[in-house]
Amino acid sequence: MTPFAFGDLLGWLQREYLVEVVSSLEGDEVAENVQLTERGETVLVGMLERTCELPELL
Repeated sequence: MTPFAFGDLLGWLQREYLVEVVSSLEGDEVAENVQLTERGETVLVGMLERTCELPELL
Protein backbone atom coordinates (compact mmCIF):
# COMPACT_ATOMS: atom_id res chain seq x y z
CA MET A 1 0.00 0.00 0.00
CA THR A 2 1.42 3.37 -0.93
CA PRO A 3 1.72 6.11 1.71
CA PHE A 4 -0.90 8.12 -0.23
CA ALA A 5 -3.37 5.21 -0.24
CA PHE A 6 -2.74 4.59 3.47
CA GLY A 7 -3.41 8.27 4.21
CA ASP A 8 -6.70 8.10 2.32
CA LEU A 9 -7.72 4.93 4.16
CA LEU A 10 -6.77 6.37 7.54
CA GLY A 11 -8.73 9.54 6.80
CA TRP A 12 -11.82 7.53 5.89
CA LEU A 13 -11.54 5.39 9.04
CA GLN A 14 -11.28 8.56 11.15
CA ARG A 15 -14.30 10.19 9.46
CA GLU A 16 -16.32 7.06 10.20
CA TYR A 17 -15.18 7.19 13.87
CA LEU A 18 -13.61 3.74 13.58
CA VAL A 19 -10.08 4.77 14.62
CA GLU A 20 -8.33 7.65 16.32
CA VAL A 21 -4.72 8.74 16.07
CA VAL A 22 -3.07 9.17 19.47
CA SER A 23 0.21 11.09 19.70
CA SER A 24 2.77 10.59 22.44
CA LEU A 25 6.25 11.85 23.16
CA GLU A 26 8.92 9.14 23.13
CA GLY A 27 12.26 10.69 24.00
CA ASP A 28 12.79 13.51 21.52
CA GLU A 29 10.32 12.14 18.97
CA VAL A 30 6.57 12.24 18.60
CA ALA A 31 5.01 8.82 18.01
CA GLU A 32 1.56 8.45 16.49
CA ASN A 33 -0.45 5.29 17.08
CA VAL A 34 -3.72 4.30 15.47
CA GLN A 35 -6.27 2.88 17.93
CA LEU A 36 -9.71 1.41 17.38
CA THR A 37 -12.56 3.40 18.86
CA GLU A 38 -15.42 1.60 20.63
CA ARG A 39 -17.42 1.91 17.41
CA GLY A 40 -14.45 0.56 15.44
CA GLU A 41 -14.16 -2.44 17.72
CA THR A 42 -17.89 -3.16 17.38
CA VAL A 43 -17.71 -2.94 13.59
CA LEU A 44 -14.58 -5.13 13.42
CA VAL A 45 -16.05 -7.83 15.69
CA GLY A 46 -19.26 -7.79 13.62
CA MET A 47 -17.28 -8.23 10.41
CA LEU A 48 -15.27 -11.09 11.90
CA GLU A 49 -18.41 -12.82 13.21
CA ARG A 50 -19.94 -12.72 9.72
CA THR A 51 -16.84 -14.14 8.05
CA CYS A 52 -15.46 -16.69 10.50
CA GLU A 53 -16.24 -18.55 13.68
CA LEU A 54 -14.89 -16.74 16.74
CA PRO A 55 -14.28 -18.26 20.17
CA GLU A 56 -16.41 -16.99 23.04
CA LEU A 57 -14.70 -14.13 24.87
CA LEU A 58 -14.82 -14.09 28.66
